[in-house]
Amino acid sequence: GYFSPALPRAMLLALLLAVVGCLKDRRVLNFATPALIFVVLYSLLPHKELRFVLYAVPLLNVATAHALSPIWNKGHLSKLVVLAGFAAHLLCCGLFLSASYHNYPGGPAFQVLHEQAPCSQNTTVYIGNYAAQNGVSRFGERCESLFDRRWNYVKTEDLSVETIKNFDLLLVEPKEVHHFRKTHSVVEKFHAYAGLKFSKEPPFLLKKKKVPTATLR
Repeated sequence: GYFSPALPRAMLLALLLAVVGCLKDRRVLNFATPALIFVVLYSLLPHKELRFVLYAVPLLNVATAHALSPIWNKGHLSKLVVLAGFAAHLLCCGLFLSASYHNYPGGPAFQVLHEQAPCSQNTTVYIGNYAAQNGVSRFGERCESLFDRRWNYVKTEDLSVETIKNFDLLLVEPKEVHHFRKTHSVVEKFHAYAGLKFSKEPPFLLKKKKVPTATLR
C-alpha cells in the first residue's frame, strides 16, 4: 500500500511528525483527513505509483509544520535542531533523487536504439516489458509521425522468441539476450540502481545492476 513504504519514503521523518500534529490538534486532523481518505481510496487500486498520491503530501506537511511550531518557538537551540533535521531531510531527498534518476534505464536505451538506423529506413522495434515500464514512452519515439510510419514500435507481451527474432531492433533484459545471439549483436548495456550498499567508510556506495540491453540485428 501507500502507507508503507511509499509515503514513508517520500516524507521520511515528516510523516511521523504529521501524525504527532494530527494527534495534538483536532483542527489539524480535520484538515488532513481528506488527504488520508484520498490515500486510502487509491490504496484499493491494484496499480500503485507514488505519483498518484503526491497531492496528499502538502496537506500532510501542514500537520508536520504544526508539530514543529512549538519546538521552533522555544529558542535558538531548538531552531538549530529543526534546521539540522531539515538539512538531513534534504540530503536524503537528494540521495533518493539520484537513485530515481538511475532507475529508468529504458529511456537512455531507447535513445541509443534510434541511433542504429535512419528514420527513413523501414525498421521494426521490439520493446521488452522491463524497458517499457522503466523509461520507454511514446515521447521517445523519434521516428514515428502521422504522415510517416516507417518505424514500427511493438510492446506486445508474450510474443514467442521466434517472433521477436524477426524484429530489427530489440530492447531486452540481460537474461533474454542468449535467445538472440545468433540473430542479433549487443550494441550497448545499460545499468540501473539496485540498492544501497554501506561501505566501512563514508560515503554510501550505490550498487548497480544490468538491465535492458539494446541489441541490433
